[in-house]
Amino acid sequence: MNRPIQIWAALAGADRFTSAERDRLATWATHAARDDANRAAIVTCHRVELYGLGEAGDAPPPGDGPAPIRLEGDDVVRHAVRLAAGLESAVLGEDQVLAQVRSTLADLTRTQADPRLVRLFEAAVSAGRRARAGYAVADRDLGEAAARWLEAAGGPLTDRPVVVAGSGVMGRLLVAAMARRDARITVASRSLEHARRLADRVGGRAVTLRDGAEAVAGSHALAVALAGTWPELASESAPPFAVDLSFPAALPAAVRDRIGDHHADVDALYAAARGRSEPAALEVGFIRRAETIVDETVHAYHRWLAGRDSVPTLRTLRARAEERRTAELERLLRRLPDLDPQQVGLVEAFSERLVAGLLHEPSAALRDDLDGTAASAARQLFRL
Repeated sequence: MNRPIQIWAALAGADRFTSAERDRLATWATHAARDDANRAAIVTCHRVELYGLGEAGDAPPPGDGPAPIRLEGDDVVRHAVRLAAGLESAVLGEDQVLAQVRSTLADLTRTQADPRLVRLFEAAVSAGRRARAGYAVADRDLGEAAARWLEAAGGPLTDRPVVVAGSGVMGRLLVAAMARRDARITVASRSLEHARRLADRVGGRAVTLRDGAEAVAGSHALAVALAGTWPELASESAPPFAVDLSFPAALPAAVRDRIGDHHADVDALYAAARGRSEPAALEVGFIRRAETIVDETVHAYHRWLAGRDSVPTLRTLRARAEERRTAELERLLRRLPDLDPQQVGLVEAFSERLVAGLLHEPSAALRDDLDGTAASAARQLFRL
C-alpha cells in the first residue's frame, strides 16, 4: 500500500466547465501559483489546473460559479502523468499539453519548489516523451482538429480563401493545417511582421487584424487563435464558417450569433472529439502503450518518494555500521602491531567490503519501502 502523499490539485476541464467558468478559474489559479513557489498552474484552452502541497490546499475561488474538482494524493500523481502523456486531451497525444507541462516544470525548477512537486513534473514530462516516441501522426493538435471541423461543416478547403487570425503557437498550427489542405491562406495578426513571417512559409498573404477583418467578409472560413478579443471584426463581416480556439473567445458575441451553428469554439471541438464512437487502430495502440507508461511512471515515482522518506533511516544505519566497523578495525590492528602498511590496507578494504555487502539488501529494501514498514523494522532491529 502506498503511503499518503500530501499533494492536491484543483481541476476544471472543458468536459464539465464552460469557457466562462474556466476563464474565471484561470485568473484564480494563475494568481495562486504566482504567490507560492510550491504551486503550479496549467492553463490551456481546454483546462485549468492548479497543483499544490499540503493537506488542505486553497479555499474555493471567489464568485458564484462552481468550484474546481478536487484531487488528492495518488489521484493527483496519476492525473498529472496521464495529462502529460496526452491521455486527457481532446486530441489524443497532442503535443501542446506536453509543452505546457514542460513549461510548468521549468517554472518549478527556477523557483526551487519542493522536490516532491518538481520530481512529479519531471516524471510526467519523461512519460509524455516516451508515450509519443514512435507515434508518427501529423494531426495530433487542435489546428488539425479545427480544420477537420471546418471541412465537416463547409466542405473541402482546397483552393478556398481562409483567414487565420493569430500568429502564436496555435496560429501556426492552424496555418499548417490549412496549408496541408492547399487552402488560400490570409494570416492576420496584431504584428504585421509576425503575420508576414508565418504567411511566407505557406505562400500566403499577411495583413493586420484591422485589414484581416475586411478580408473575412470574402472568405470561405475563418480560424482564430488570439490572446484577447478581436473588436475590429463586425457582424456584417462574419464568414460562412468559423472556429475560435482563443481562450477566452476572441470573436465578438454579435459575430458568433450571426454565424450560429456554423461556429465552433474549443468546447465544441472537445465535445466532438470526445463524442467519437470508436478510436482508430493507431489510437488504440497509442492508448495501450501510454497507459503502460503511466503505470510504470506512477510506480517509479512512489519508489522515489519512499526512498526519499527512508533516507534518514538509511543514513543512520550506514553511520552506525561505519562506526562499528571503524572501532572493530582499530581493536584488531592493536592486536596485530606487526602488520605492514600494505597488509593494513588489505584488512581495512576487507572490512569495508564486508559491511557494504551486509548493508546492500537492507539498503535496497529501504529505498523501495512504499509503506514505511521496512524503515520501522530497521529502526527496531538495529535500535536506530
